[in-house]
Amino acid sequence: MIFTYCRIRSVVCRKTKFHESATFRGTEFRTKTDFSEAAFRHRADFRGVAFGGERDASRGAKFEQRAEFDGDSTVRLGGALAKPGHRRDWPSAWTEEPGSDGWLRLVPR
Repeated sequence: MIFTYCRIRSVVCRKTKFHESATFRGTEFRTKTDFSEAAFRHRADFRGVAFGGERDASRGAKFEQRAEFDGDSTVRLGGALAKPGHRRDWPSAWTEEPGSDGWLRLVPR
């Protein structure tokens, strides 16, 4: 899926499975993004994305390979999971902590 340099009012991808690369580079989400429980099986590219809503959600989203965000991104990643062993560029406000189930959890710094 490729959405580059788009202006989107809101998007709901709850429980969506992205089987190929998902590219949202340079996209502006104005009011809401919901990636709760979404599975990114390949590369997830959110570089240059503007998250504008207070209703953004990523709880339970799984990043299984490479994930790229800008360091100053305001995305809310609380509750998101990452599979160990892949390079990721998280926003500077987030870090990974190991979970007992083998997944890494994203938590605020």
